[in-house]
Amino acid sequence: AALLDKIAELPPPARRAVARIRAGADEMALLTETFLLLGRSGEIERPAQEVAPLIQAELSRLQPLLSREAITVQLTLDQSQLHAPLSLLTIAIDNLLKNALSYAEGRIEVQLKEGVLTVRNPTQVAPDTVLGYGCGLTIIERICEKLGWHIETRLEAGLFTARLDGRS
Repeated sequence: AALLDKIAELPPPARRAVARIRAGADEMALLTETFLLLGRSGEIERPAQEVAPLIQAELSRLQPLLSREAITVQLTLDQSQLHAPLSLLTIAIDNLLKNALSYAEGRIEVQLKEGVLTVRNPTQVAPDTVLGYGCGLTIIERICEKLGWHIETRLEAGLFTARLDGRS
């Protein structure tokens, strides 16, 4: 991808393909780092991370899917920080938002308040029961276990809620 980026006269479809390759490579690198951290025994370094910018970046990345599906997102974000490696926090946020997008019917609510991230979406099926490989919530559970966080999910009256408490 880096070599292809150096070719100035690539046509637009090729430029888009290079961007997809780069995004895929970045995602693989993030997942690899995450799995290595999850497999490590003992304590891991846990620097303070701003959460709201990560949420906004992921929603921006998912924007093409949001507009195709006619889904709206209601954001209520404070300036909470969580103490975690960036890769673990990013993967947890990505999986929560992707699950909500995959199963939402109309609107997704994302709230960050005092270190607790809550994602709500109307749906008739619980995430990880129909679409994909069924690993999103399992990965989040492993991240929470590693960091001493808590994840709670429930499907009640057609509203799925995932609540990640990153205060530890």
